[in-house]
Amino acid sequence: MPNKVDWATICDVLAFEYGWTLEDIKRLNLNQISLLLKAIGERHKKENEAIEGAGKFYPQEPIKGIKKKSPPLNIVQMATQMGGKIERDKDGKVTKVTI
Repeated sequence: MPNKVDWATICDVLAFEYGWTLEDIKRLNLNQISLLLKAIGERHKKENEAIEGAGKFYPQEPIKGIKKKSPPLNIVQMATQMGGKIERDKDGKVTKVTI
């Protein structure tokens, strides 16, 4: 069975993303529609990755010869209050804070 094209969804996406009317969308050919939908999908993927990564805090790598420090206590307390996850190493030092 061949793939069915959901024109209503395509029109909805293009109208929402670009503020176009149905008349604007009707002027597009299939190749243009395909390229636009791909571009929209890529942009949304990048936006979602940025949002997902925004809540993570990774302590900086220490400079050689300088003892590694845990994140400041206020960051750990703030993350805990916000329902964040604190990961510690076997010695109890904070290695990662995720909010």
